[in-house]
Amino acid sequence: RTLLKQKTLEEMKSNFTNNITHELKTPIAVAYAANDALLNFNQAEEKSKRDQYLRISQEQLQRLSGLVEQILSMSMESRKTFRLHPEEICLKELITSLIEQHQLKADIPVHITLETEPEALTIVADRTHFSNILSNLIDNAIKYSPEKAEIAIHCRKTETGQVEISVSDHGTGIPADKQ
Repeated sequence: RTLLKQKTLEEMKSNFTNNITHELKTPIAVAYAANDALLNFNQAEEKSKRDQYLRISQEQLQRLSGLVEQILSMSMESRKTFRLHPEEICLKELITSLIEQHQLKADIPVHITLETEPEALTIVADRTHFSNILSNLIDNAIKYSPEKAEIAIHCRKTETGQVEISVSDHGTGIPADKQ
């Protein structure tokens, strides 16, 4: 039993390290790309571009700060006291911001379409966790696209009142044994 517990704890620790590393790398890469554009590609001269890149950097630094706070609170509290912080989120605003961030940091050309039905569709969710979920889906769609990423994001309210979100791409897909 002790060995099994230790193995399980080791796997949990490894999974946590892998997941948090992925989550921390994204805002760092996006903020770095925005700063790089400002410093090395004369984007600071055009006020609208400068403001856009500074806003993106600020959002990513806030996200990074939130992730660090999550890690600290998880280490101080037990999992039993973990709480989500649900709030109403406008899907179009959140996803548009994520699209900008991923297009900025991508190493390949990225074209992302977004459709929301209705236009002002909202959900109630924990902003940080929900944003991380969508960001991972977009990141993977880009990462596993060969030369150019063509991504379609559709958000709609179903007949039963639930919200359905799909992220589709033309990438390599997930092998059957990994699904």
